[in-house]
Amino acid sequence: MSFSPRRVMLNVAMGREALHDHLWLCLLCHTCEAVCPNAVHIPEVVEALRRMLVSRGLERGDLEVYLEALDNILSRGVMMAPVNDKVRDFNEPRGLNPRLLPEYVRAELRKIIGGRGPKPRGKKA
Repeated sequence: MSFSPRRVMLNVAMGREALHDHLWLCLLCHTCEAVCPNAVHIPEVVEALRRMLVSRGLERGDLEVYLEALDNILSRGVMMAPVNDKVRDFNEPRGLNPRLLPEYVRAELRKIIGGRGPKPRGKKA
């Protein structure tokens, strides 16, 4: 799954419920805003929709996406590990799968975020 500003904006324009999981995948990097032909401030829309979800108590499961991304950054140095068998099958023989960061780097990252990272949990294979 990846963030699709078009999908989010289409749902907003059609008056549909925002796609929760897509909202939490947005990095708020403003790339979509920079190339939007209609000069829509998409990150501001995403932030407003996120606040709405939080106020309605709908964010709990969606925040798991953030925790997984943070866990990937702290352990592998990348936001998204390969997500399906096709990608893994392509990457593995070429040595392209993300490797675990050295422990000293992970320790430094944990120190920088001051223990605010995800709590240890079961790892996915």
